[in-house]
Amino acid sequence: MNLLNVLNISQVLGTTTVPAGKYSEIRFFLYQTIITINAVNIPYTVPSASQTGFKVVITGGGFQVIGGLSVTVMLDSIQEQ
Repeated sequence: MNLLNVLNISQVLGTTTVPAGKYSEIRFFLYQTIITINAVNIPYTVPSASQTGFKVVITGGGFQVIGGLSVTVMLDSIQEQ
């Protein structure tokens, strides 16, 4: 499932500069999490997300950052059967 097509949402979550190298995960540090279901906001706690971050593994071997160039990473949802 392509989450952006279903929700028709495209949003920049953030930008940063990182050293050249190979990356296999991205960590998001969450301080407040709210899930919206049927227009109802529900507070949710992600354990340790504000201390160690919510880890997103980059499949397919990760991505390579080459010095002086930029890389765009798009997050999407894949539903496993």
